[in-house]
Amino acid sequence: MQERRKHPRIPKNLPIKLLSKDSSLIVTKTKNISLSGAYCHTSSYLSPMTILDITMLLHTQKSNTNNSSQQAVKVHCRGVVVRSEKIRDNNYAIAIFFNEIAKKEKEKLEKFIEQHKQVR
Repeated sequence: MQERRKHPRIPKNLPIKLLSKDSSLIVTKTKNISLSGAYCHTSSYLSPMTILDITMLLHTQKSNTNNSSQQAVKVHCRGVVVRSEKIRDNNYAIAIFFNEIAKKEKEKLEKFIEQHKQVR
């Protein structure tokens, strides 16, 4: 079966904050991420088509340095829940599609994915 994804996923546990229109805040970690979306587990059910304001914290290599120091970079975007599955009581797996991401934010995410794609 051929992969349908346009962007490769990388398995990464990244801190992510999800804020829904009803002001429910969920803080969790991603299981994997791509340039177009993320997959994570939550303790609250989010129905498909729920619109979210998203903040992710990425740890990237500092530019212009020869050592392996890292910097924390925030990425803000908007996404929509495209799949929500109950795993067990109070534990849900959700897939999020990033439907609004500014060019600058997308570039930060792309740089992070490229750095970590090579490390896998």
